[in-house]
Amino acid sequence: MSQHSVLQHLRRAGLRPTVARIAILQVVQAAPAPGIDADDAYLRLLERGTRASLSTVYRTFAQLQSAGLLQAVSAPPPQGALAAGRVRTLYRWGGACSGPRRPASTSIKRPPHV
Repeated sequence: MSQHSVLQHLRRAGLRPTVARIAILQVVQAAPAPGIDADDAYLRLLERGTRASLSTVYRTFAQLQSAGLLQAVSAPPPQGALAAGRVRTLYRWGGACSGPRRPASTSIKRPPHV
């Protein structure tokens, strides 16, 4: 996914295109199926040279999911993981290409002068 396309999706969703949001969307788009979890995305960001904290990655995943840009998918932990029986959340591209998802305007409409 090109950076221009990422910027368009973020703006359509009403989100400011920050370095973290752009990089995370690019990492998620490049991830193999079924998706990527926040910890792996954090490591990929570090490999790319993008500075972001793990808490920023989790917070950004939640924002992008709320905006419809990412989908959360439940998956079992990898084999041999210490967290046997726990489910991990993977994220994948959600698309949100069907049009603007900006919040409704909260401006007050004034009646016309008579």
